[in-house]
Amino acid sequence: MASKQKFVMDTTINDAYATRDEKKIARILDAYRKAADAVIAAGPAKMVEVMDEAFTAASVRPNA
Repeated sequence: MASKQKFVMDTTINDAYATRDEKKIARILDAYRKAADAVIAAGPAKMVEVMDEAFTAASVRPNA
């Protein structure tokens, strides 16, 4: 699952850079930054579960 999410994340970020839309790039990077913060805050016991949920949400709705 992690490799699929990494692929989606890389593709999403690369596509944003290809558009040269600075606001879109910022929104997408912010969504992934928030996902990473959520994983760090979750702690070891729930880290994998939160990682899956947070990065999936960031990939599906990076502009939200």
